[in-house]
Amino acid sequence: MSNKIVTTALAALVLSSPLAAVEAMAKIKVVKHHFVQSNFEDYPVMEMKFSGGKWKWINKGKVFKPRVKLYFKSTTKVDFAKLYTKKGGIALWSSAAGYKTKKFEKLVKVSVGAVALSPQLGKARSVCKSSGGAKKVVKDIAVNTIFVATDNKTVTHHAKASTKPMLMKVVCQSKLPNGNTNSAGTSKFKFAVANVSLHTVPANPVCGKPVKLVANFQATGPGKVNFMLFRGDGAKQNASVMISKNGNGYMKHWAKSYKFSKTTKRKYMIVVKGHKVSTNWVPLKVQCKANGKQAS
Repeated sequence: MSNKIVTTALAALVLSSPLAAVEAMAKIKVVKHHFVQSNFEDYPVMEMKFSGGKWKWINKGKVFKPRVKLYFKSTTKVDFAKLYTKKGGIALWSSAAGYKTKKFEKLVKVSVGAVALSPQLGKARSVCKSSGGAKKVVKDIAVNTIFVATDNKTVTHHAKASTKPMLMKVVCQSKLPNGNTNSAGTSKFKFAVANVSLHTVPANPVCGKPVKLVANFQATGPGKVNFMLFRGDGAKQNASVMISKNGNGYMKHWAKSYKFSKTTKRKYMIVVKGHKVSTNWVPLKVQCKANGKQAS
């Protein structure tokens, strides 16, 4: 009799322990998720630019839409499921209010913007600080995410979760000057376009023959130059050149080809962006006869 009482008491003690309670109430069997990996997937990207002595996040306004496969299975209906970032706890997806099901399997597209990526800024800066330099660098890092499902939001041990990484790319732009005061290695200098000129080759274009519009850029050092080519009738074109060492200075040529079979009178001008440098209007005139040949 006493043995039966002891045995009954031990059983009651085991069932009353927290571990036993969790196991007894655990009705959600499987919860798992994974992000789709392919060359065409819209992974989050944090683009960083070195300016003012530190790495700055320059594409905050962009929203990325990677796809993720979500799955859970339970013996009782799950009334709440949520996918969120481990760092910052930013929600990426959650089940619809009032929707309950024992099994869920779906490929969903989530929105990942500045709010979700802000907690990763420190890591992105660290990547660029250690890997950034004279050339653009792209690094892959993992952002841990958690997918949780529960059949009772007020009782924590009714929930089951999975943790998986979401791929994120960190782009560290080149530290080479691009028209601003930037750092190239450990030295700093002011990059400036000293001069730009524009002319035609040949100087006197011939009807039906190729003619080139040629621009010459001179600068204080290597770097990228953005400029606009304006035409007298209001048409315009954005373009750029990379200036490099040439002889005793830093310069670069840029050209655009045309061919006219009828009389044409135009004028062109170049304006350099971010610098107080531009050319005068340069005429481009071609005289043609009715048959498309050069007029005398």
